[in-house]
Amino acid sequence: MTELLDFTIPAGGFAGPVALWLACHQRLEGVCGLLRRFGTHVADFGADEPSRIAAEGLRRYFNVAAPRHEEDENVDLFPRTLERLSGRKRATVRSLMARLQDDHVAAGRLWRPLDEQLAEVQRGGPGSPDQQAIGALVEQFLGHRKAEEESLLAIVESVLQPDDLAQLADAMAARRGLSWKQLNAGPL
Repeated sequence: MTELLDFTIPAGGFAGPVALWLACHQRLEGVCGLLRRFGTHVADFGADEPSRIAAEGLRRYFNVAAPRHEEDENVDLFPRTLERLSGRKRATVRSLMARLQDDHVAAGRLWRPLDEQLAEVQRGGPGSPDQQAIGALVEQFLGHRKAEEESLLAIVESVLQPDDLAQLADAMAARRGLSWKQLNAGPL
């Protein structure tokens, strides 16, 4: 329950920005599992030390790392992919991306009340996170991840050119306060 959550960079090295994007998705799955365990743990044990530590890490993930990943998608990955498409394929992918961006907004709405509940636990207060809200947020994120990987990944991999990938890599690294060389080196 007291896993240390370091969201500065995903674990391991990367072949490129698409690998980093997918690594963020893998990390999301682990964080969602921790969030579920957290809710159960707090219900059973209250705001004990493991709960407070987990609350801090979860809040850092959902308030810092997740928005950074959304920016990777909304600011760089999605627009750059659309630039490489044309005709009906572009219209279809644009519609998919609009739905995926709506998912980000929906997840933010689900997260805000949970963030307040986790902040209360982090402070050692008597609060207990809403289990149904946790379930809804986890399902939102995991459904979003699945949609991206099943509907968008192959398109991204097929249309992005080396210069696109280089620019995407630089933007993703800068968003994390690093250069791509530092980010690609793995854990600091």
